[in-house]
Amino acid sequence: MNKHPHNDESAACWYLRTEEGEVYGPADTETLVSWYLDGRIEPDNQLSQDGEIWVDASSVPELEMDWYARLEDGTTGGPFSLALIPSLIENGLLPASAQLEHRVTGITRSAAQSVVTDAPVRPTEPPAEQPAEDLEPSLPTSTRLESLQRSATDARNQLIETRHTLHTLRAQHTVLQEDVQRMQDELHAAQQSRKKSEAQLLEQQDRANAAETEIENLKAQLEQIKNHYDRLQIESQNQFEQLDALKAERLDHEQRFKRELTECRDRIHAKTERMAGIVDTLMHDEDLVRSIKNGPPPRPAPPPAAEGEIEQLKITVKHLERQLERERDQALYQLQELQSKPPQRPIGQLIVACLVTASLTLLLAQAGNGCSRRGNRTDVPASPAASTDRHNTPSAPPAETVIEAAPAGTLDLQPDNSLQPEAPAPEAGMVPPPPTAWPTLEGAGITSQNSSRSMRIIFNEGLFSTATRFSPSAVATLTALATQLRGQMDGYHLVIEGHTDATPVVSVGSHYVDNFALGMARAEAVKRVLIETGSLAADTMRTASAGDSAPPFPNDTEASRMRNRTVTLTLTRR
Repeated sequence: MNKHPHNDESAACWYLRTEEGEVYGPADTETLVSWYLDGRIEPDNQLSQDGEIWVDASSVPELEMDWYARLEDGTTGGPFSLALIPSLIENGLLPASAQLEHRVTGITRSAAQSVVTDAPVRPTEPPAEQPAEDLEPSLPTSTRLESLQRSATDARNQLIETRHTLHTLRAQHTVLQEDVQRMQDELHAAQQSRKKSEAQLLEQQDRANAAETEIENLKAQLEQIKNHYDRLQIESQNQFEQLDALKAERLDHEQRFKRELTECRDRIHAKTERMAGIVDTLMHDEDLVRSIKNGPPPRPAPPPAAEGEIEQLKITVKHLERQLERERDQALYQLQELQSKPPQRPIGQLIVACLVTASLTLLLAQAGNGCSRRGNRTDVPASPAASTDRHNTPSAPPAETVIEAAPAGTLDLQPDNSLQPEAPAPEAGMVPPPPTAWPTLEGAGITSQNSSRSMRIIFNEGLFSTATRFSPSAVATLTALATQLRGQMDGYHLVIEGHTDATPVVSVGSHYVDNFALGMARAEAVKRVLIETGSLAADTMRTASAGDSAPPFPNDTEASRMRNRTVTLTLTRR
């Protein structure tokens, strides 16, 4: 290869410039191809036809550098022509298993196949007898050998450098793979962390929603407790007013009983004094004492008027018996009224007992004394003076011989109504009312318990399945009961009392604080049903709650606990 010193000699076909900047030529196309097949032209060397415009050797069509080699490690070599592949494989620069790919058409083929099918075709050597002037463009043998040795050394150095670079790239590739694997692991961990964070966020949102629901439930329960407290305050106020009225009434009764007891004691003392005077008068009556000692005189025939007196006496006795019976009934009724009222103080009870005892004693004493006096009016012996007068004056009525010295009022103890306690007038409520006629109820599923003061209705089966949800037959049972009560509620008041079983209320997620609030909610639900489906007046009903206390049935079995999820109805007089 002749070195060209950049002079303006005769025009040449091709000039070659290496990476070091050295320029060789001119050379024709065949020589250029020969240089390429000898491995003296690299793809990144530059060629020019005029020494001014330089292009890469890979872009010169005459060299046919159209194929790339893809190695097993993923690297790519080339471009080069198919004619150069056998020498590359022979020198160990290209493995036979490498895949070749045309850079324009994309056709692929193996390097071993290219060795078999495409043998390199070297240009023909010029004949030996060619004139010397025609060999001038050729290089001397020593120069060519030196150039080949230099190219081989450069190729070996380049191969060593390429292998070193390949080793470095492989090490970098390994590091990059490790970095990629680490980054993938970090990405996977980040994704797992993100999923965990999202799950925690959803859980916190669920907790927040549950907390909001719990707050709403607590607000509803607080409002319910407030309403219940207001109702209790109203009921307590009414009960205090009733208690004050009862206290005033009791005080009035005590004062009246004290007055009546004092008057009764005064009358008894007056009667006793009169009786003592009468006895003293009788004991000092000599005629009476003498007649007692001598015995009774012959009893004259009773006048015709004595039969009338006997009949009058019988009528009086019957009247006294009836009055005694009325007084006994009146006393029993007063005792019942006093027992039904709040307990009185011991002095009041003692006064009532004394008053009743004194009344009965006086009635019995009056009845006995009245009968004895009536029967002895004609049997009392007359004094001698009176007997003499009767014989001397036969026209005098014999009734005048009866002991009449004392005033008639002191001897004739007629029934004295003034000794009895003044019975209250009928409008004052002291007359015993007639027996209470409770409404008549028919139908299965209920049990009624009647007393003199109330009528209690118990449902045989529980009205609620859970909380305030009615059982399938509850509404029909309540409607049938309300239909029967609709025309029989005059003068009565209906108390609806809610009940629960003994299971405590769980506050989390519940609408009710405890069983007492649940019982009140059940009572209100039954009241709404009785108003809406039974058309009962709301002012005739009030609600109450017993909670899990005083259940209608024992809480020993599950069936009994289901029966206690109910209400009880109590009818009382208004």
